[in-house]
Amino acid sequence: MRRLVSGLLVLVLTAAAWGWWTSDRRRLSARLAAIQEWFEKSGPEDQLTSFGKTRRIVEAFAPGFVVLARPYEATITDRQQLAAIVQRYRDGAAAIRVDAAEREVRIDRALGSAETSARFAVAEGALGRGERFRARIVWVRDQGEWWIREFEITEVLAP
Repeated sequence: MRRLVSGLLVLVLTAAAWGWWTSDRRRLSARLAAIQEWFEKSGPEDQLTSFGKTRRIVEAFAPGFVVLARPYEATITDRQQLAAIVQRYRDGAAAIRVDAAEREVRIDRALGSAETSARFAVAEGALGRGERFRARIVWVRDQGEWWIREFEITEVLAP
């Protein structure tokens, strides 16, 4: 009897772990964490590293993406323009740290889409000066991978 209970417990725990590992919520969280990591830097970078991280960030966007910065009235739909902006921003800072707090995730499995809203703090340099803003990210799932369809800065917050 004990073996049966132990076997069932292992089976239930394995099923729960598999369900968590393959969950869209975990995959979205991991994808956002990876993008944050690519955006961050702890000091000077060589050009190859800088280009590589910029390329990874830009490749996280789905075909037909749009980046909106409503407070600034800016819209970006071109990969080269996005890469230039990301590259310029990263190269202009000695160090960058990104923190995403107050995350909310809504997933529509039927449509293969999701929406994340969060408060982002981007600290630059040793003094931690930077920007704080609220953003909305619309994700689309394609072949099991999550891609950014839309990134919108909805509000710039006081430092």
